[in-house]
Amino acid sequence: IEDAVPYAEKALQLDPKLSEARAIIAESYGVKFQWSEMVEQYDLALRNTPNSPTVLQWYAEIMHNLGYLERALETALRAYEIDPASPVVNNVITYIAVGADEDEIALKHWKIASELGVSGVANLNITPLFFKRGEIDRIMEMFGLKEDEAPLCIRVRKDAGLKSQVLNDYQENGVGRIGRRWTAFCLAYVGDIDAAMDILEPIVMKEDWYTLNDFWNHTEDANALRQSQRFKQMLIKMGLPDYWREHGWPDLCQPLGDGDFECR
Repeated sequence: IEDAVPYAEKALQLDPKLSEARAIIAESYGVKFQWSEMVEQYDLALRNTPNSPTVLQWYAEIMHNLGYLERALETALRAYEIDPASPVVNNVITYIAVGADEDEIALKHWKIASELGVSGVANLNITPLFFKRGEIDRIMEMFGLKEDEAPLCIRVRKDAGLKSQVLNDYQENGVGRIGRRWTAFCLAYVGDIDAAMDILEPIVMKEDWYTLNDFWNHTEDANALRQSQRFKQMLIKMGLPDYWREHGWPDLCQPLGDGDFECR
């Protein structure tokens, strides 16, 4: 993003109303956790081109990451109305609708995204919905997994007796073939919030703050993480509660008195 900014600034010199360039500037503020500046730049971009499906999609992702789930879904659906054949827009609606707890919308756009050629990432984005519903066999079918070859972190959601095995496997082998984020949420599912946050916090703080979107799902693991002190302290480090106090609280968090807050 730092390499992109000078080109975006040059583009804006040539055309001050170029919304994609303005959105790149906005993203550069997000990387630095400057939330007000980021949203201000997006608002300006959308005033210049209110019907740009690309900028609407990007803005929807930002709103989702910041916890404004219903607003994010409304914005993403506006992008869909303008460009219904976009595989990216349909895919983004999938995971935003999952976070907004709108199952039927998520399923509809998961199917559209898959038909438009991005089934791989769409399947990943719909997976939390099936976890929430307990449809573990459907997940294994979706990824073409047989019972004996499915990762332990999928099988444990069918057999709670495997929880201790998950913890032992992580202690012995670390992050497995399912990657850091999925391993972290697996650890949260089996009850080790600290181990999960030890993985997730450096990703959010130093690599990809968009990982916040995973915390807004309505699965057992995401719920536990969201209600933990570790998550709360991470949000404080990011300055998000200060932004929420000024601009409105997100769907799943609320203030507690003047200086505290909780997420559910």
